[in-house]
Amino acid sequence: MSLIQLLYVSAARADLQERDFADILTSARNNNPRLGVTGMLLFVNGTFLQVIEGPHMHMDNFFRRISADPRHSAVQCLVREEISARHFPDRSLGFRQIEVSDAQGARVFALTQSALRNRLGASDVEALSSLVDSFRGVNDANFANKASA
Repeated sequence: MSLIQLLYVSAARADLQERDFADILTSARNNNPRLGVTGMLLFVNGTFLQVIEGPHMHMDNFFRRISADPRHSAVQCLVREEISARHFPDRSLGFRQIEVSDAQGARVFALTQSALRNRLGASDVEALSSLVDSFRGVNDANFANKASA
């Protein structure tokens, strides 16, 4: 099966509430397994950064639906590539809210802001991909518990 991985950034709606995050996660965790989609969603200071991966035949429609979601705007697809193996095989949707106050969070925030302004170079996109990958093993159970409550 041919797999596609997408990396995108977007600006969260200003009035997004914790309940909206719970709805996003619940919906994704219910629907993504049916489509064979896995990934990781990071949120830092009003900006989403997400990697999604799945079967080639589903990804374009899947990304169109994500792009049309009114909870965010300025959706910028930074990477769309064929992959031989999933980076997030066990996550219908992992989630992590990152604080800008730590070094990694500050780097993610700076890169996502550049991406939203269309000012990213190839090395910046690689850095974003690496940063997202670094969250592969992060345990997001605390937020998952909130989302299911």
